[in-house]
Amino acid sequence: MLTTPVVSSHLSPLKWTPNTNFPCLTQKVTLFNGALTVYSPDIAILAICGAMIGFLGCALTYNRRKALINSEVYAVIFFLFGCMNTCGLFINSIAVQGSDFSQNFIMFVGLGDGIFTSCVSLSFLYCGLADVGILKDKTWWTRAILLGSYLTLAFLWRSSFSGNFVNAFQYLYTDLTEIGSLSFFLLSFFWFWQNKTLRGGRWLLLAGISGVVGIFVLLRKLGDFCFWHINIPVIHLSIPLPSGGGVWYFFSDLALASFLLFYLTSKTIQKDNTQQSISEEKLKLLENC
Repeated sequence: MLTTPVVSSHLSPLKWTPNTNFPCLTQKVTLFNGALTVYSPDIAILAICGAMIGFLGCALTYNRRKALINSEVYAVIFFLFGCMNTCGLFINSIAVQGSDFSQNFIMFVGLGDGIFTSCVSLSFLYCGLADVGILKDKTWWTRAILLGSYLTLAFLWRSSFSGNFVNAFQYLYTDLTEIGSLSFFLLSFFWFWQNKTLRGGRWLLLAGISGVVGIFVLLRKLGDFCFWHINIPVIHLSIPLPSGGGVWYFFSDLALASFLLFYLTSKTIQKDNTQQSISEEKLKLLENC
């Protein structure tokens, strides 16, 4: 349950101070008369928001596919993001260790969370490669590359759960997230230069900043954020911070929302003004005849 701010008369100015007795935002709450227990409600809310952004982005991309460049590759990454957050909702807030769910189900959603996260990270690279023309959208060989790599990632994650692949989280989660994100931004800069445009640049910048902050939280393993609080001496207020996982989810959602807006604003098919003017002139001549 979300805690209310705590008032204190002895607070350090704007300083993060540890306090192991301070209530954490990631407590569990019960719903439907105890029928459902939700752990880490901050993560649960952000995971639901992330799933909605992902599936909405997929739907928007599909509906506007005739007016967007590389719509199939981008629709895939948005769909995968929705699936990733759906699994994340279960593994972090519902089907956690010690809950009433079976161990097999917990392992299933945990495996899904890892697989979809890695697929999303790799898909950033694919989107960038499609933008600069290395991958061709809606071709059988591009689909084969995507499907083959996703199945390979699923196999590697399954091997890690069996104990046959050590350091899988480091390689498939952390490292692949860094590589995929960095590759997309470098390829996007090349796309800007290639097309002599900066359309959607502000959204890409926001996505980049959000991604960097989120990855920083992930790498620093700030999982004990909930045992810290910010002191504001002017109003004698102490505000609890969310968990490190909640911070990661927040910036992940913000990065994807910005990524979606970047795609919708920058990757629209531009009409050739010259050809359009010629067509209009031909139409006028026909009308005069």
